[in-house]
Amino acid sequence: MKLTPRQSEALDALSRHDNYADAAAEMGITESRVRGLMCEARQRLQVDSDEEWVVPAVNERYNPETGQWNPTTRRRVFRPRAMTADDITRAVADAKVKPVKARKAPAMRGKDPLILDQVLFGDMHIGMLAHHEEAGMNWDTDISVRVHREAAEYLLSEGMGTHARITTIGDTTHANDQTNATPRSKHQLDCDSRHYRTLRAAIELFEHMTEFALQTHETVELDFVEGNHDPTATIALRLALWARYRNEPRVFVDTSPAEYRIKMWGACGIGTTHSDKATIKRLPLIYCTEYPEFAAAKCKDIWGGHKHSVHTFEDRGVLVELLRTLAPRDAHAAKAGYLAGRSATVVSYHQETGRVNRAWY
Repeated sequence: MKLTPRQSEALDALSRHDNYADAAAEMGITESRVRGLMCEARQRLQVDSDEEWVVPAVNERYNPETGQWNPTTRRRVFRPRAMTADDITRAVADAKVKPVKARKAPAMRGKDPLILDQVLFGDMHIGMLAHHEEAGMNWDTDISVRVHREAAEYLLSEGMGTHARITTIGDTTHANDQTNATPRSKHQLDCDSRHYRTLRAAIELFEHMTEFALQTHETVELDFVEGNHDPTATIALRLALWARYRNEPRVFVDTSPAEYRIKMWGACGIGTTHSDKATIKRLPLIYCTEYPEFAAAKCKDIWGGHKHSVHTFEDRGVLVELLRTLAPRDAHAAKAGYLAGRSATVVSYHQETGRVNRAWY
C-alpha cells in the first residue's frame, strides 16, 4: 500500500532533519502529529517498529510498484526509538492546539471591500455512510470531504468581495458522538467509522477551507450552526477552529451558542439557524423581535436547513430560505422516498444595496 501525500511529506521533512521537532516546525504541525504520521506510514509499509528506516533524498518518493525506495538515493538511516518519559511529557504538551501566526493578506485585485461573500453549506452530514444498492450511490467520510473541499474552493473563487463568511447550517457531522444516534429521538444512524475519525476529518476540512479563503479574501469568518444531529459535536468544531486561529486577526470564529445567529453587514441582516425547532413562518418574527438591528436592516435574509430541500418564505420583507445539502440520501431517506437536488451556494452582499450576486455548486 502506498503512502499518503501527507505521510510522504513527513518522510521528506525527516530526510532534511535529524529529529521530529525540526521536521514538525517545517511542516507547521506538532511533533506528536509527525510521530503519528510515521506510525501510520509504518503500518502502511508493514515496517517493524524495531527496524531501521531508510529516508530518501528530498526529491525522491516511495515506489509503490517495487515497494522500495530508490536504492541509489539512500542517504540517512533513521532508527525509531521507544518513547521516554520526556517524550511523553512533550507529546502531552504538543497535543494542545497551537494557534497559527498572523499573516499578511494577499492583494485583492478586482474585489470590492464593501461586499461580503456568504458561503452557505446545507446539512453536510460528514461521517454518513450510504450504499448504492440502498440509497442510489456510495458515500462515506472521504467522499464527503473531497466534495465539500471542491465546493468550498469553487464558491470562494466565485466571490466578489474581500470578506468571506463560511456557514454550515447545522448537522455538520452525521452523528453527535460514538453512539451513532440522534441525541433527542435516538434514531439509529448509518455512520462511516468511529466518531473520533469523523470529527478529526471535519476539523481538517474547515481548516482547509479557511486556508483557501485566506488566499482569496482579506478576512474570513466561520459560523457553525448546531443541528439536531450534532449539537455537542458543533461545540467541539467551534472551539477547535477558534483555538487554531485565535492569534490570526484575519480569521474570526463565532463561538456563540445562540440558536438564532446573526451577522450584520452594513444595511444587510443575515440570519442563520438550523430551523428544526421553529417553523419557517415563525422565523421572521423571532429574528425581528430578538434582534432590533435586524428588523431595521434594508436587506433581511434568514438561511436554514434541516429539510434537505429548498423552501422559501417571505413575510414583510424578511426572506427565509431553507438550503439543499451536498450529501446524498442515506438508507432511511431512500426508504422514506425523500427526493431533492444537491447543492451549496455563495451569496454576495453589498453593505449598501444588499444581494448583488449568487452562485451555486
